[in-house]
Amino acid sequence: LWSMLGMYFLLRSMIRNHEDILRTIKVFVLIAVANGAGMACEHFTRMNLFGLVLGGVKPYSDVRDGMIRSQGAFAMSIPAGTFGATLVPLMFWLWKRGRAKGTALIGFAFATVMVVTTGSSTPLLGYVAAVIGLCLWPLRGRMRMVRRGIVATLVCLQLVMKAPVWFILN
Repeated sequence: LWSMLGMYFLLRSMIRNHEDILRTIKVFVLIAVANGAGMACEHFTRMNLFGLVLGGVKPYSDVRDGMIRSQGAFAMSIPAGTFGATLVPLMFWLWKRGRAKGTALIGFAFATVMVVTTGSSTPLLGYVAAVIGLCLWPLRGRMRMVRRGIVATLVCLQLVMKAPVWFILN
């Protein structure tokens, strides 16, 4: 808790305006390029370059259900892919700013590589949630209608389903 709060206040004091945000996102693109390239290599060779050269992580990838789970410089594959998935909205913001469209495309491509090469469903679902959130962004001013539509859908599903509606989550 203390380290998270400390990091929050450190970043809050260092990132003060839009230019600082832009610079931070560009640094995230560099991180995504390095990790994405390493994870793509790891996906095809099963050797983690970060682990072989720098140490600190496993030098060889885990395999689960026949899928290679690339992790790059991260301790595990799930945080690596989740980092890539969280970059998607940031790359969209960078694209909409208009000044760094090429950087945004490169960041989006390597963030996608990071998600795909993990072989895990958590980053994939985070990626899908980010894309759905971006698609629904124009409806943010009509949330009353969206909430009522969700309630109406759940009531209708409850009426027609044999099992309770919360079984949809299984």
